[in-house]
This record gives sequence, structure tokens and C-alpha cells, in this order.
Amino acid sequence: MNVSMDRFVRGVGVALMAAFITASCSDENAPSSTSVTLSAPTVASPTSGSQAATNQPTLTVNNVTIAGGATGAVPTYAFQVATDAAFTGVTAQASGIAQGAAGQTAWSVNVALDNRQYFWRARASAGTTDGPYSTPADFTVGLGAFRNDNGPILVQDPLTGGSSVGTVRGGSFNSAGWRVNNLTDFIRYDLQLSPPLSAGFVEWRNSGLSPRNPTVDAYMLFGMWDPTRGEYRTNPFRVHLQKRDDRHLAPFMRLRWISEGQEIEPAYHKTDWDPSRTYQWRLEWGPEAGTNYVRMFLDGEEVMTGRHNRPYAPATHYIEMGINEQRGESVLGAVYSNVRIGRR
Repeated sequence: MNVSMDRFVRGVGVALMAAFITASCSDENAPSSTSVTLSAPTVASPTSGSQAATNQPTLTVNNVTIAGGATGAVPTYAFQVATDAAFTGVTAQASGIAQGAAGQTAWSVNVALDNRQYFWRARASAGTTDGPYSTPADFTVGLGAFRNDNGPILVQDPLTGGSSVGTVRGGSFNSAGWRVNNLTDFIRYDLQLSPPLSAGFVEWRNSGLSPRNPTVDAYMLFGMWDPTRGEYRTNPFRVHLQKRDDRHLAPFMRLRWISEGQEIEPAYHKTDWDPSRTYQWRLEWGPEAGTNYVRMFLDGEEVMTGRHNRPYAPATHYIEMGINEQRGESVLGAVYSNVRIGRR
């Protein structure tokens, strides 16, 4: 190798070494990269059990906190609305919603929702990091609004906070509501009203309903009666909603309505219950067009209707989720929530 070539090689080597040292020093002095961490947003409105005022409600969450990252990132939000708590049936969703001011971010549902129950949740994202979803909340559209409630709400009992305004006999509370663990479990609402509740409604929600009952027996989801008029079985103001299954002859759902001794039995053919789904019931009764009607709605659809001549006017009005201990026929595993009782 000649002298000039030797000098060139040695010069290149020195330059490369200097560059390596410079890069190494730069890496050592550079701040280390820290991944972004996002909290879950919390639901602001609508909260669980709410009735939406419109079929395109506005969903609002409290903003998340963000930690880490080399620079301050501003999160965006994604919202989901579904017909089930597992979010397998997503009805509406949006992402990239800019974080709102004053600590909250909102999104108005971008499709018209049907009259039924929905679940919703949200999460935040920053860069390539997605944060955890909020705890889901549920709301209803239209349910309870298919007839006007002209009178006051007499009882409003969510049952999701670990207690009830009624008298509780057995069962257990969890975040979903009150659960029937034994055949004799029930919750009773004792109404002593003047005038009697001759035009009223009862709404409640059930999950945990299975296609088959634990045994071949028929079970009762709901009951009403007047304790001043004798025992339940012979009561002249006895009402119950009976759940049967495919081991019985149809009908599989039967509403027994006895008003001052006059009995009618509207029926509905349904056995395909989904234990993971929440169903909304609404029973309403009272005078219409010169006679008395009773109507049962399931998820906003009128499924049972009956007409009778004698007003339903108990002096003392017991309304029960499950059925009283004399019967011992409550639906095992059924979970109750969001009870509302009122005048019409």
C-alpha cells in the first residue's frame, strides 16, 4: 500500500470512530423514551338506568388522565353503543373525537336508535396507545314512553346500589341488581294509597332468564295482591306473571289477572330467553273507553292484552319482584333492576 492510500484509510477510520463516539454520547444524553399510559374515562351521562329523551342521545364522559411520553399528548376518544353488555352487537360508534374542554368529552349518537335498552362505553387514545374502556352504562330509548304517565312516580328503585326501598326477603345484591338465589326470595313494595292504584304501571328489568326453569315447575317473575283480602292463593286482587318452558304446553308466558274476583289470562309464546341479556317489562292497567284494560309490554312491544269489567282497586297493594314465601316459586337466577311504579 502506498503512503497516500495508507493516509486515506487511516483518515477514514478516525472519522468513523469520531462519528461513533459522537453518536454514543448523543444517545447517552438523549432522554429515554417512556410509553404513554391512559386511564379509563368515567361515565358522566347518561348513567345506568337512565331514560333517553331522544333516540340520538348525547353521551358524555369525564376526561382521562395521561402519563408518560416525551411530549404532552392530547387524547382523542372513541364511543360505542351496543344492544348487549358484551358489545357483540354494536349499533353505533365513532372514533377520533377531540377531547372536550372543562374536563368532559361528549358525542351525540350518529344514528336513530330503536325503542329498547342499549349499553355504551368509551375509551381514549394517544398516538398508537389505546386506553381501557370505561365501565359500561345502560340507557333505554322509548321504553316507558309508549304511553304517557300522567301521575306521579310512586316507587323508583334501581336495586344496583346494594339495597332496596322495598322489603327484601333473601336474595343477594350485585352491581347488576338483586338476584334470586332461593325459591322463597322476593322484594315487596307495600303501597297503601288513597285513592287505590286503579290506573297504574309497574316497570322492571330482568337478566339471568334461561330457556328452561331449574325443574319442570312453573315459576313466577312478578306478583300483586291485597293482604287485607285474604291469602295470596285465594285473593280477589291476585296478579302474577308466570314463566313456563318447553316442558309445558303453550302458552309459555302467562299473565294471570284477577280483579275483584274476575279472572283473565293473557298469554305469550316465548322460551328463547338469553341469560346474558337484560329484558324490560312494563305492566299497565286502568280504565279505557268504558272498560278496563291490562297490557304487558316486553322491550317496548305489547305482548299481552286483556279486558275486564271490574276495576283493580286493592285497599293495600302489595307489588312483588319474585313471589311471596307462601308460594316459593320465584325464578332462580333471575336478576332484577330498575323498578318503577306509578299512576297513569
